[in-house]
Amino acid sequence: MTLAIDSLSPTIGTEISGVDLSIEPPAETLRAIKDTLRDRLVVVIRDQRLDPPQLLAALRRFGETMEQHL
Repeated sequence: MTLAIDSLSPTIGTEISGVDLSIEPPAETLRAIKDTLRDRLVVVIRDQRLDPPQLLAALRRFGETMEQHL
């Protein structure tokens, strides 16, 4: 897959395609996503098929998680 990063507006948000977060992405792909998240604040990655453990593993690639109490 080829990573594609498209702006959702002129100031904030991007849509990323070409990545499967159910597996460990290559380091350069992960760096590109992290840089985009830092710069654009909102990242949408559609069509992911993740079970709960895969979702947690994917989220932890971007930073620490915390248990939600609500």
